Amino acid sequence: MSPGKSAIVSAVGVVLMAYLIFSASESPSPALATLQYILLAAGLVGLIGSLAKIGRRPEA
Repeated sequence: MSPGKSAIVSAVGVVLMAYLIFSASESPSPALATLQYILLAAGLVGLIGSLAKIGRRPEA
């Protein structure tokens, strides 16, 4: 997958997970909350990594 597509997928994942975390009307179970934060962190790592890879791409 190209870094651009990976950045888009990661950004969508981050937005979705943030929405699920911050719009919840009641508190999730500890296991679900942990999973949500792990997935949010993974999405952020993917987004930052993709943007770094795009930034290092040589100008052709």
